[in-house]
Amino acid sequence: MASSSAAGRRIRLEVIVEQAYLERVTVILDQGGMQGYTVLPCMSGKGTRGTWTPEGAANARVMIVAVGKDDAAEDTAEMLRQLFDEIPGVAFLSEVDAVRPLRA
Repeated sequence: MASSSAAGRRIRLEVIVEQAYLERVTVILDQGGMQGYTVLPCMSGKGTRGTWTPEGAANARVMIVAVGKDDAAEDTAEMLRQLFDEIPGVAFLSEVDAVRPLRA
């Protein structure tokens, strides 16, 4: 990969929760300063509680993907840590290079 500028460097936040908790997560994303996000359905998976599929399950899962600046991502992650004391879920942070840097 070609050298990237620091202007394009961002933090990617991926959150997996039951769909019932989606609104609580998006409120946190807004409060944390993340400028936008994408919500994707999860087809199936396996975690500490075993394998799951959404067929007939009231707990279908979604993945929310957001990309933001370091401070917004860290603030948001801290709020998510507190939420995960109450609900099942997981979040991942990773450093990414934006092809089109976020504005402001």
